[in-house]
Amino acid sequence: MANPEEDPNLSELNMQELLAEQKKRKTSLLTHQFIIGLMAGVAVFSVVNKGFTFSLGLPLLFILIFVRSGKGLKEKLQSVRAEIAARNK
Repeated sequence: MANPEEDPNLSELNMQELLAEQKKRKTSLLTHQFIIGLMAGVAVFSVVNKGFTFSLGLPLLFILIFVRSGKGLKEKLQSVRAEIAARNK
Protein backbone atom coordinates (compact mmCIF):
# COMPACT_ATOMS: atom_id res chain seq x y z
CA MET A 1 0.00 0.00 0.00
CA ALA A 2 1.36 3.40 -0.97
CA ASN A 3 2.17 5.94 1.67
CA PRO A 4 -0.05 9.04 1.25
CA GLU A 5 3.02 11.25 1.57
CA GLU A 6 4.67 9.44 -1.36
CA ASP A 7 1.56 9.43 -3.55
CA PRO A 8 -0.28 12.73 -3.03
CA ASN A 9 -3.63 13.43 -4.58
CA LEU A 10 -2.52 15.07 -7.80
CA SER A 11 -5.60 17.24 -8.15
CA GLU A 12 -4.73 19.02 -4.91
CA LEU A 13 -1.22 20.02 -6.02
CA ASN A 14 -0.44 23.31 -7.72
CA MET A 15 1.45 23.39 -11.03
CA GLN A 16 4.90 23.89 -9.49
CA GLU A 17 4.35 20.97 -7.13
CA LEU A 18 3.17 18.84 -10.06
CA LEU A 19 6.31 19.67 -12.04
CA ALA A 20 8.47 18.81 -9.02
CA GLU A 21 6.57 15.52 -8.59
CA GLN A 22 7.06 14.74 -12.29
CA LYS A 23 10.79 15.38 -12.01
CA LYS A 24 11.05 13.18 -8.90
CA ARG A 25 9.17 10.31 -10.52
CA LYS A 26 11.12 10.59 -13.77
CA THR A 27 14.42 10.47 -11.86
CA SER A 28 13.26 7.41 -9.96
CA LEU A 29 12.21 5.66 -13.18
CA LEU A 30 15.53 6.49 -14.87
CA THR A 31 17.41 5.14 -11.86
CA HIS A 32 15.47 1.87 -12.10
CA GLN A 33 16.21 1.64 -15.81
CA PHE A 34 19.92 2.28 -15.20
CA ILE A 35 20.08 -0.47 -12.58
CA ILE A 36 18.31 -2.89 -14.93
CA GLY A 37 20.83 -2.09 -17.66
CA LEU A 38 23.73 -2.46 -15.26
CA MET A 39 22.50 -5.84 -14.07
CA ALA A 40 21.99 -6.98 -17.67
CA GLY A 41 25.58 -5.97 -18.40
CA VAL A 42 26.81 -7.90 -15.36
CA ALA A 43 24.85 -10.95 -16.49
CA VAL A 44 26.30 -10.79 -20.01
CA PHE A 45 29.81 -10.26 -18.63
CA SER A 46 29.34 -13.26 -16.34
CA VAL A 47 28.20 -15.48 -19.20
CA VAL A 48 31.05 -14.39 -21.46
CA ASN A 49 33.76 -14.91 -18.83
CA LYS A 50 32.50 -17.90 -16.85
CA GLY A 51 29.69 -19.41 -18.88
CA PHE A 52 26.33 -20.29 -17.37
CA THR A 53 27.07 -20.58 -13.67
CA PHE A 54 25.22 -20.05 -10.41
CA SER A 55 26.54 -16.45 -10.26
CA LEU A 56 24.34 -15.60 -13.24
CA GLY A 57 21.20 -15.99 -11.12
CA LEU A 58 21.79 -12.98 -8.86
CA PRO A 59 21.80 -10.31 -11.60
CA LEU A 60 18.79 -11.96 -13.24
CA LEU A 61 16.94 -11.91 -9.90
CA PHE A 62 17.67 -8.20 -9.49
CA ILE A 63 16.48 -7.54 -13.04
CA LEU A 64 13.19 -9.30 -12.29
CA ILE A 65 12.70 -7.33 -9.06
CA PHE A 66 13.43 -3.97 -10.67
CA VAL A 67 11.25 -4.64 -13.72
CA ARG A 68 8.28 -5.46 -11.51
CA SER A 69 8.73 -2.41 -9.30
CA GLY A 70 9.40 -0.16 -12.31
CA LYS A 71 5.97 -0.85 -13.83
CA GLY A 72 4.27 1.01 -11.00
CA LEU A 73 6.70 3.90 -11.35
CA LYS A 74 5.90 4.27 -15.04
CA GLU A 75 2.16 4.36 -14.35
CA LYS A 76 2.62 6.99 -11.63
CA LEU A 77 4.71 9.15 -13.97
CA GLN A 78 2.04 8.89 -16.65
CA SER A 79 -0.64 9.97 -14.17
CA VAL A 80 1.35 13.11 -13.31
CA ARG A 81 1.87 13.89 -17.00
CA ALA A 82 -1.85 13.42 -17.66
CA GLU A 83 -2.73 15.82 -14.83
CA ILE A 84 -0.32 18.43 -16.19
CA ALA A 85 -1.74 18.02 -19.71
CA ALA A 86 -5.29 18.35 -18.41
CA ARG A 87 -4.44 21.62 -16.66
CA ASN A 88 -2.68 23.07 -19.71
CA LYS A 89 -5.81 22.77 -21.89
